[in-house]
Amino acid sequence: MFTLPAVTNILLLMGFVHFHIACSDLDLALKGYVHVAFLTKSALKQVAPNLAPGQEWVGLNSLDQGTRAQLLRQAANLLVSHGITRRDRLQYILHARVPLIKFRDARYGIDCDLSIGGDGTEYKAQFFKHVGEVNDAFAPLYCIIKLWMKAHLMNDGSTGTFNSHCLALLTVFYLQSCKPPLLPPLYTLLFRDRPDPSQLRLLAEGAQYNRDQAMEVSRQRSSAARRQFNSQPNMLALDLAGFVDFMGDVLKQALSAANSTVRLSTWYAEQQLVPPPAGLKAYYLTVEEPFDASDNCARTFGSKVRVLCRLEGLLFHSSRGEVP
Repeated sequence: MFTLPAVTNILLLMGFVHFHIACSDLDLALKGYVHVAFLTKSALKQVAPNLAPGQEWVGLNSLDQGTRAQLLRQAANLLVSHGITRRDRLQYILHARVPLIKFRDARYGIDCDLSIGGDGTEYKAQFFKHVGEVNDAFAPLYCIIKLWMKAHLMNDGSTGTFNSHCLALLTVFYLQSCKPPLLPPLYTLLFRDRPDPSQLRLLAEGAQYNRDQAMEVSRQRSSAARRQFNSQPNMLALDLAGFVDFMGDVLKQALSAANSTVRLSTWYAEQQLVPPPAGLKAYYLTVEEPFDASDNCARTFGSKVRVLCRLEGLLFHSSRGEVP
């Protein structure tokens, strides 16, 4: 734990820290508040409409990209000065949609990604902890998939491939698609009955939910779901080839779908073929954010057909036991 000038309540949140294995990496989120005196005029102008009278502290997640990048640079300097990493082990990716820094921990050699956490960062990390408690297959399979994708340069949202949150959702969706299913639709960890698609999700703009209560509900329901979903044999789920074959089929559909988008919903445990939204950017593949249906966690792919084709070819050759 360390502090930045003019920043309070800093939290380095280890996303999926309970899934960490040797030779994997960690996703870290910087959370807290910055004093308005620290902000430039342009940054203050951007957040001013959302400030209450007399409010002096602003959440880091509401800052503009330039200010976030500045805070990450300061954080990098502190990481070096505290001996957590070395200057030559730092990589700055500050012009991406989500600015971040990459570094290697000097003591344990763990690769880390540090970004500014969003409004729901802590909730998502805890919720996925509960998902992992439903079935013991989730954590190791996610780690294997992430390592495999990273080895093939396909786990970096800043370069137009999958970010780690998207890979976690793909892992969930694969386990939901096994016969029999090894994970339930995610809505069942929060609701008794299937919510209507028009109902705002927990982290959607304008949603009115008590997150602490929701977290307690998912904790209780994950324990109950474990008795059903963790009793199934898990060997199929731990087979990377099964995931590769599954994703290969999904991507073939995504590339061949005409005037439509393949949408993967872990919320409902469904694969849908939907028309592209009118007036908005069309994506070849949509991995729905379970807590905000309007967000596509695979948006980093955009319309980069070459990247999709590359990944499809990678999955195709790997499923045949060939080295691409």
